[in-house]
Formats: sequence, structure tokens, C-alpha cells
Amino acid sequence: AIHDEVSRAMLETSADPVDQIRTFMTAYVCVHARYPLMTTIAHSDLHALTEDSLATVIAIRKQTVDLLKSIIDRGSAMGVFHCEQPWLVVAAFAGMAVRTAAWYRPPGTPRTTLIDDYPAEVHRSLIPDDFTLDEVASTFADYAVAIVMGVTPQATPPSPFGGRSHG
Repeated sequence: AIHDEVSRAMLETSADPVDQIRTFMTAYVCVHARYPLMTTIAHSDLHALTEDSLATVIAIRKQTVDLLKSIIDRGSAMGVFHCEQPWLVVAAFAGMAVRTAAWYRPPGTPRTTLIDDYPAEVHRSLIPDDFTLDEVASTFADYAVAIVMGVTPQATPPSPFGGRSHG
């Protein structure tokens, strides 16, 4: 499902590597935010799969990683990106999306995690309730573009630990 969502989005973007990074990250973050249980299980429970199922999952994941790395490599070869460690960047992008599944919930959605046990004022300070998915995905996409271009991001990604920070 993750690879399918990303692949569908990539079919609709331009050949520009900046647009491709933005599209990739937007789709990748959105699928993790829309399906937090599925994506969390998909990333955490590989040990429970049969050997054949694990091989299938690994092959699909490799396609997604290869797609992202090819965008980064092509952008670097064109002089658009300045990315000395593409594998580290791929891992960072994956981490951003995976963690989004853990903390993001659409505005107005009741929390169903253990953090609900905290008093309301602590809860509000840890995980803001007013981020839209478009805002989260767009901010992460902007951040991803800044990383591969080797520039300081104009905004930091939304954080579950302290609200918005734009600088």
C-alpha cells in the first residue's frame, strides 16, 4: 500500500527532481498519517512474517527506497541537489514518515494512545491538535527539499514536542 500510494503520486509529477522529492515526501508522509496502524505494523512486525511474505515485503520496500535514491542521485548529478550521503538522507526521510504515524491525528480526532492518560494540559503541550495533514506533509516535503539541496530549511517540521517552530 505504501509503495502503491507513492508510485501513483509520482506518475503525476514533473521530471524536475525538486518536484519529485516534494511529491515523494508528501505521498509518503500522507500514507503514514492516513493509515497509522497499518504502517506502524508494517514497519514494526516484520519478524512475524513467513519467509515468503518477508521476501515480498523486502522487495517492495526496496522498490520504494530505490525510487527515492534514484531521485536524489539524479538531482545530485544535475547539480540541483548537494547530497553527500544519500543513504543517510533516505533513512532520515523514512524516519520522518514513520514517526508521523505515531503522533499525527487529524484535527478534532480523539487520541487513542497511551498519551491520553496524561492530564489535558500536558497532552496539548506534547502533541498539537491543529495540524492538518496537508500542512504536515507540505512542511515535511519542504524540509526534505532543503535537506537534499544542502540548505538550511526555512521552517522546521511540525513537532509533537513543542508545537510549531518556524524560523
